[in-house]
Amino acid sequence: MRVDLHMHTGYSADAQYPQSIDDKIHACEQAGLDIIGITDHLDFLRSGGTRDNRDPEACAREVWEKRRPAGKRRY
Repeated sequence: MRVDLHMHTGYSADAQYPQSIDDKIHACEQAGLDIIGITDHLDFLRSGGTRDNRDPEACAREVWEKRRPAGKRRY
């Protein structure tokens, strides 16, 4: 079983490769990961103005809606 429990999506302002949650899930499935952990930052409100601000409730809601049991691939 392949696992990665520390990754960020576009909800984290400092994500190296900001992806949507769907794109992240797809990339992880293509890489053969069985279990992933989205660890986006809680420091959503940045001093750079609205372009840098993130919505923590939207992030949590989207991750919750897209969860599924380990090993259940979508693609």
